[in-house]
Amino acid sequence: MQGTLYNADFVATGKISEIDVSVGQHVTAGQTLAKLDASTLPGNTPGANATLTAPHAGTVTAVNGTVGASSGVGTTGTHFIVIVDTSSLSIVANVNEVDIAKVAVGNAVTFTVGGYSTQQFQGTVHAIAPQGQTVSNVVTYPVTVNVDMNSLQGANLLPGMTA
Repeated sequence: MQGTLYNADFVATGKISEIDVSVGQHVTAGQTLAKLDASTLPGNTPGANATLTAPHAGTVTAVNGTVGASSGVGTTGTHFIVIVDTSSLSIVANVNEVDIAKVAVGNAVTFTVGGYSTQQFQGTVHAIAPQGQTVSNVVTYPVTVNVDMNSLQGANLLPGMTA
């Protein structure tokens, strides 16, 4: 299960003075995520760079920093806060080459998820990769399925779940 990821990073280096979100929390676009101590910003850095806001609505999946630490702009390769948009989800299923001829963009799909093994969900084939992958002499083709969010019926499907 996949959702679109959005990364939130400070554009200035400074001391983190507050972190206003935690992993698992839902945020709205523009919501304040964290702040830098303005007195620790470089002299010519505008104070507006001291506040980090959510680039998109979603669920916080990672907070890679602590209050009192440096914001470390561009030094670690790890984004400060990661948000996943769970309003639209997709699945990448590996379809065996003997079955791929039966799959077409637009086909309806029914699937289950480990956490909800007795409930069936629906989706639609969005894309079929033109290049297969071979593992142990078996060729499969990655097929992207967009999840019909109306089929969730209250289920809390999350990125990383196995479908």
